Amino acid sequence: MAVYRLGSPMLQSAMDLATMTGQREGDLLKLSRSQLTDEGSAFSIGKSKRRHSRHGRIVETAKKLIIEWSPELRAVTERLKKLGPDIRSTLLCNLQGKPFTPDGFRPNWHRLMTRATTADKEGTPPALAERFTFHDLRAKSASDDNL
Repeated sequence: MAVYRLGSPMLQSAMDLATMTGQREGDLLKLSRSQLTDEGSAFSIGKSKRRHSRHGRIVETAKKLIIEWSPELRAVTERLKKLGPDIRSTLLCNLQGKPFTPDGFRPNWHRLMTRATTADKEGTPPALAERFTFHDLRAKSASDDNL
């Protein structure tokens, strides 16, 4: 059986982080080193909006979530710290050490899925039978927790 190494180590770590934490792509892309506390990874939830009871307008609520350290989560964050320059502010970054934007992350993800679902020039079968989205990793995280 062939061993496949898909994508960059940064994308591999992003996949691991997504399946371990179950967080949205946007929240993972914003995860900074300062959010790694002694208790775990502290996430600021991006989609925490609600309607105000008096005036009915949408307001942002500041929700924080701490995901406690597991040996696997600590290993992924340590691996991410070693990738790229030390001076970057976020854990997930591009080749220049700048934080990924959603518009910069998605083309990398789509390129990875294209490579993973097509056979190479030597005729090696594709690593994956079908494509999936980064958002699908959030659902996988939820189903893995139920096992």
